[in-house]
Amino acid sequence: YRYNRHRKSNRKLKPCSGDLSSFINDLRQNHPPVEKVGLLNARVLDENNDLIDRIFPPAMLREIVRHYKSERGVRIYNHSIGSRHPCRTSRMSVWAATIDLLSYEDDILIIQAAGNIATEGSSRNPGIVDHFNQGRDYPGYLYEPSSRLSNPAQSLQALTVGSVAASYYEDQDRRSLARPEEPSSFTRTGFGLWDSIKPEVVEFGGDDVIDSGNPPSLTTPPDVCPQLVRSTLNGGPPVARDTVGTSFAAPKVTHIAGHLERILPEHDTLLYRALIVNSARWPNWAEQAPVESRVDIFRSIGYGVPDLSRATENAENRITLISQSPLEIRAAEGLIFGVPIPAELRAPGNEFNVRIDVTLSYAAEPRRTRKSRRGYLGVWADWKGSKKREPFTTFRGRALTDMNRAETEDEDNFAWTIGNKRRRDGTTEGVTRGNGTVQKDWTISESYELPEIFGIVVRGHKGWARHDPEATARFALVVSFEAVDTDLRVYERIKESVEIELEHEVPVDVGQIRTD
Repeated sequence: YRYNRHRKSNRKLKPCSGDLSSFINDLRQNHPPVEKVGLLNARVLDENNDLIDRIFPPAMLREIVRHYKSERGVRIYNHSIGSRHPCRTSRMSVWAATIDLLSYEDDILIIQAAGNIATEGSSRNPGIVDHFNQGRDYPGYLYEPSSRLSNPAQSLQALTVGSVAASYYEDQDRRSLARPEEPSSFTRTGFGLWDSIKPEVVEFGGDDVIDSGNPPSLTTPPDVCPQLVRSTLNGGPPVARDTVGTSFAAPKVTHIAGHLERILPEHDTLLYRALIVNSARWPNWAEQAPVESRVDIFRSIGYGVPDLSRATENAENRITLISQSPLEIRAAEGLIFGVPIPAELRAPGNEFNVRIDVTLSYAAEPRRTRKSRRGYLGVWADWKGSKKREPFTTFRGRALTDMNRAETEDEDNFAWTIGNKRRRDGTTEGVTRGNGTVQKDWTISESYELPEIFGIVVRGHKGWARHDPEATARFALVVSFEAVDTDLRVYERIKESVEIELEHEVPVDVGQIRTD
């Protein structure tokens, strides 16, 4: 459903969401997938792995995208390059704003490394050893201002990737700083500009090993390093485990994006970003951590570690639904989505936990001179969902109310992990899901608390283009339901319900909404 608070006429839309597996199977029949994901290399660093001084990074990035997008059709770019210093927080840098503009104009996805904290630094940009010498231990120093994301990882449209440790090392004199799946000792952290959740995801990029010296020394034995393909130019081995960094975590996420483009070639890259983030999960230590520590968890690992199978496939106990085409939304408009939940899943006798993940990924035209998120984007967007057992007609009525009106806390709200700050419906203080251009939230609920139709509304709001009624934001939406600790066939049951709903659509008038 589409509604507009300021127009009497409303467009009629075809169904906007469908089942991921069915859609992929249809695409495979019409577009046989290539078995491998191609890789092109654009060398931009010198022999010391530094940017060349005479090259302006934003101009370099524009030229690379112009060449590879127009001549080779490349839409996914791994960008393991960044400043050695934390990004500024006054306004978006030219480098980061260029990423945002290219992503909006050219439908590309840039996977950006979060940046590394050096082993040794300076008084203005301290390294890990400097932090220890000044009495700051791991992981406390990760949340110092000097450990903030490096430019251009603060870009709103880039999918920023931090690092976590894959293993733990210990001998008589040395030990790893991080336990497995904890933030790597060198990974830079968020939040991003305007308190957006950055990095959004993390992957295994290694860790440092510290000795008992004073001052301590850091090393990277093979046990804590990721396995990497190496250049054999100077006689080195083709594969080795001898270095660490977020630069090596980012390509693991790019790998997932490549598979998504292979099986969903006709889709906007916003959907790839949404599916990657929607597939991410927190490690067990983060899920079990006290609520008051969640702010630092979001700052260091974002939404967690993504998963290829969750991003590209369904399972018997999990179904993922996606928007089937790039959708656009104007300020003061809303698009309402409904997922029918079959009665057998909602029956009081079937008491099992259901995890719900919702991820919105959108892009709008940026204007770098503005100092606020609402001023930076021409149109900004957010979403809200149904309450427990809420009738869909009631949800649609709420969606039609003034979109700027704050809603009070209600015991019927789902306990979202983050929530909307204006609604106070989340369980985490100090984090708001609506500050970035990719917005994920998740909750675990009893099955009998689910509504007959689970509703989501994506809402457009005025940004710097407030005087242009045709300004739009482009978005993709992903929703998944998973039965927790059970093999219940959620996929088949919800899939059948969605197909039945689409076959028996009936015109309904509610306020300014009309659907056929």
